[in-house]
Amino acid sequence: MTRTHNTAARLTGIGIPCLLIFGALLAGIAACARAPETNGPLVATYRDGVVTAADYDLWVEARKLSQPPEDPRTEIEQLVVVRALAESAIAHGLDRQPDLAFQLQLIEDRSLKTAFDRRKAESVTIPTEEIDAVIAANPDAFSRPRRVRLYNIFKRLEPGATEGDREQLRHRMEEIRHKLVEGGDFEEVALAESDSETRYRGGRMGVIGQGELPPAIDTIVMNMAKGEISQVFESAEGLTLLKCGGVFDAEKASPEEIRSKTSANLLRIRRRENHQQRTQATLRNSGLEIEMKRAVDPSTDGDDVIARFGAHALTRAQLDLIVSARRPTNRRSVPLNEAVVQDSVEMFVVTVLTAQSARDSDMDNDALLAGIHIQEQRALATEELRRRVDKRLVEPTDAEINSYFETHRNQYQHPMEVDLMMIGFSLTEGMAQKVHADAREALAAIDSAAMSFEDAARSYSDADTRDSPIVTLTPRQLASYGGSVGIAVRGLAPGQVSRIIRQDDQLWIVKLVDRRQPRPLAFDEVRDLVRRRLGQERVDALTSEIEAGVITEQQITLVGNDG
Repeated sequence: MTRTHNTAARLTGIGIPCLLIFGALLAGIAACARAPETNGPLVATYRDGVVTAADYDLWVEARKLSQPPEDPRTEIEQLVVVRALAESAIAHGLDRQPDLAFQLQLIEDRSLKTAFDRRKAESVTIPTEEIDAVIAANPDAFSRPRRVRLYNIFKRLEPGATEGDREQLRHRMEEIRHKLVEGGDFEEVALAESDSETRYRGGRMGVIGQGELPPAIDTIVMNMAKGEISQVFESAEGLTLLKCGGVFDAEKASPEEIRSKTSANLLRIRRRENHQQRTQATLRNSGLEIEMKRAVDPSTDGDDVIARFGAHALTRAQLDLIVSARRPTNRRSVPLNEAVVQDSVEMFVVTVLTAQSARDSDMDNDALLAGIHIQEQRALATEELRRRVDKRLVEPTDAEINSYFETHRNQYQHPMEVDLMMIGFSLTEGMAQKVHADAREALAAIDSAAMSFEDAARSYSDADTRDSPIVTLTPRQLASYGGSVGIAVRGLAPGQVSRIIRQDDQLWIVKLVDRRQPRPLAFDEVRDLVRRRLGQERVDALTSEIEAGVITEQQITLVGNDG
């Protein structure tokens, strides 16, 4: 199978397998078209057919509109556009092209699999005695204890601190408490004073339920009122004060609620287990064989078979289609790896074989086939619109690309960047106490200059950044580490080291090496991006023009409406 790249794909940087490249229209409306029917009341006529009330009702339902449209014209026009484009695609033989034929078959198989899975799920029941047993073992299920939203400020006592050090720290904490009681901003004080990782989120600990804290503290906390500031608490590690940000009274679930939710939870678990068992059994019995080296090799020919199961075979080109549909557009050029291939092929095998089970169970009835036809119309219409756009699309010249850049120069900015050194600690189950201790030990070594940050990273970090002296990140890349890390970095000056930062199941210590402000990008740096944007604008304009032309050609008339 020869892979081609048409003009539209070149201009927009998107390969052929993408089904939803052109315009918002086909993303939501094409799935709702079906072959014209002549039975039943009409709501519209057009040059090549009619729209019945049943067609229109199906259209509105599939569109999942929050409420039926007051003016049906726009919806009917969209329906007719999809019908006309799909019929034109068939007339031009697009349905016989290997890629699209494969996609159409996959549409049918996926629909049948969904129907089969739904039928199997609906057949699962939970015996009454099992529900009763679970309720008896969990009489307080779905009841909630009293909860409070807590904020904290923590001051750490360094190892070996004297009683005088403790007294001095307590005096400072009392000063902080007095400031807060007098109306000081808790979030600002927490960021400036606290040694806890919660400082980077304004001291916010979250919502704490009754019984989650040590008994002596729990009793005090659960009796706090909203806005109240606690006394200073002492522990072996330091001193803490708390603020109550909100109170949620205890909630007792009714017997009916307990039974309903217990039954729903058991049913959901049992259905998931049954689905997993069926999937595993299907794969075990499939005889699947994958030629992994050929599958991941980018030089493998599209017609080469990379997997077999039973009487079925999957080519490399078909694998590319499956994978591209599952990946975000901006990742479609990422090379395949073994994990992606294994997961994609197994998904395909289960889909094909489950679809066959549905056919064997006579589930491919008229109603289901009508739904499948709707999705096939979507794919056909999309491909026809692609063909028409590609036929008329003109690739921009260098002069046009340069002119577009000059007109939109302010849109092309290199984002701010930060150069960081990072030490990461994974909070694995059962090891949290040791991990926190390691993080404190590393930070103490850095603060006392006993170790350089680089040496501490090599000695303590278990993150990918341990062997990277400096990591350069844009704001988007920094955000991938989580909000607490981003807030901490924003509060650092070059050369400063953060305190211990908690983000999900990870602890971080970060050093800001440098911060560079945004700068304008030169044309040579963004030429390809400018070309793609200009190309996409032309694609969008042609799409709208073609859709409008179809509406005009079809001479749509609403029945019983002057328009």
